Amino acid sequence: MHIPFFTGFPGFISRQIIGELIHQKKTETIFAIVLPSQLVIAREVAKDLVKQSQNVNIHLVEGISHYQIWA
Repeated sequence: MHIPFFTGFPGFISRQIIGELIHQKKTETIFAIVLPSQLVIAREVAKDLVKQSQNVNIHLVEGISHYQIWA
């Protein structure tokens, strides 16, 4: 089984794809990189997504954007 890694979470597209993966039972572990400014929202969204299946873990990885690197 693959372990997907998402960027742009908790954005609309990544949220929809993760929700579909959970619904189809395609994975049990998901990693998502999250901007520090989005971390609180990402935790809430991940918590809601995990409610769909008790067998899924979403691991949030706090990261920075390329804009922050060059600032």
